Amino acid sequence: MSEPNYTISVLCFNRRAMTERCLRSVLEHSPAATEIIVTDNGSVDGTAELLAGMAEADRRLTIVTNARNEGISGPKRRSCERARAPYFVSIDNDAWVGPGWLDALRAPLDRDSQVAEVGRTGQHQSLRDDGIGNHQGPLEYIDGSCFMTRTAIANEIGLCDRFFPFAYGDDSDYSLRLRARGWKIATADGIPVWHPNEPDKDHHGGIDLGPHLHLAQQRFVARWSDYLRRRAFDPTVLIRRSAAIGDVVIATSLPKLVKGLIPGARIFFATILPELVRGNPHVEDVVHSVDFQSMGRRMAYAWDLDGLYERRLGRPYWKSFAEATMFAPEDPTPAGDLHPGPDAQSEADKLVGRPERLAIVAPQATGWAGKDIGPDAWTGAIDELRRRGYVVAEVGGGRQLTDADLPLGGRTSLMGLAAILGRAKLFMGLDSGPYHIARAMGCPSVVFFGCTRQDIVSDGDPHVTAVTAPDLDCLGCHHIQGPGTTSFQGCARGDLACLGLRPTAILDAVIQRVEMIEG
Repeated sequence: MSEPNYTISVLCFNRRAMTERCLRSVLEHSPAATEIIVTDNGSVDGTAELLAGMAEADRRLTIVTNARNEGISGPKRRSCERARAPYFVSIDNDAWVGPGWLDALRAPLDRDSQVAEVGRTGQHQSLRDDGIGNHQGPLEYIDGSCFMTRTAIANEIGLCDRFFPFAYGDDSDYSLRLRARGWKIATADGIPVWHPNEPDKDHHGGIDLGPHLHLAQQRFVARWSDYLRRRAFDPTVLIRRSAAIGDVVIATSLPKLVKGLIPGARIFFATILPELVRGNPHVEDVVHSVDFQSMGRRMAYAWDLDGLYERRLGRPYWKSFAEATMFAPEDPTPAGDLHPGPDAQSEADKLVGRPERLAIVAPQATGWAGKDIGPDAWTGAIDELRRRGYVVAEVGGGRQLTDADLPLGGRTSLMGLAAILGRAKLFMGLDSGPYHIARAMGCPSVVFFGCTRQDIVSDGDPHVTAVTAPDLDCLGCHHIQGPGTTSFQGCARGDLACLGLRPTAILDAVIQRVEMIEG
């Protein structure tokens, strides 16, 4: 089949007769150059057999089958990501269409290149102060029951944000994100699409959507409260994460994420480590942590990240940070957003230059039981890297190694270290501040997490090879009894299994990672 002009997405869960009515109308009134992606969310009423038969009869249909009901947002987003057509259309399976419906939806897009999304006149289009849509009022969003959007734009900014995981809120959020970026939305009269109100709408297919509606409304208001209050896209945002280095580095990703949602936002950052934030093009100013309360009262959003992880030990940092802000806890942990300036680059030039193969090792103790494995654990890896032609530099709080080519412990600033790591092909070290800086600079890493699960600090990062202690079933003494509790008496297990690292484990991990780097 030639490249399609339209990609149409239909989601279904049970309600076989409604789905058949919708699809037969779409097939009858859509041109040959159309692809139709139908996602079956685990129907058990014969819908799967219906879809299989319809797809066999018409090659325009592609069926995606989920083992369970995954809701609306994820399946719709994935349909858009795989769409081959320049125009993406989403229609609910309880609607049906008539002749010329696609041309009618597309007309406003053809008339104005700044229009990115079109819906039918008469749908919900305005937002109440509590984020719920209604028919009355100015056009603020396009209802998700039937709309057309430009596929490239939808995939650039994300059609359905993971912030709205199952149902509701994703349609109004998408329209507001478009408008915040300067795109227009539009409706058209007389589009032959019918989507009548139904009784008991929130129990379609046997799923109670009420709790999902409640969660979506909460999250929508958390993200767009300033817009709902002022109907403008230029909020002020204050973020506080005072310390430690790794926590602040993770938090530096937030300004860029906010700007990705609302480019007109004005963002301020409160910390006692200002050098990690200065130079960030997404931050207006860096202030001291003590100013958070007084300054926060003047802001549209004031997010205090201090103590969030500490209050829920063992929970991934990002989940705590995301839920306190306006992002999805389901997203992978961002890597941080550091910007070493000219001074930092000059520092890196003086200390390491620009060797073709540079490896960094940070073996210094953290003071956290279960992570301090001693500098000898890195000796075999350093020897292997030298054999492969690498220059090995030691960084951190002081000199621990006798065999590093460049002993830089205690000699770098934080941003100087970032500049050095930006030039390195490999980082090796413990789960501590230098590792987070390496990750923010995109440096492939081999990291000993010891008693800490990797997902707590860097969930699923493909650039990280994690080395952990074997047979672990505890979180780590430092969370319970304070730093330095590495004695048998202080160990809840009584065996210090967190320190039971095989001597070859780090060497094996470094060889694996280097071979990945060098292809």
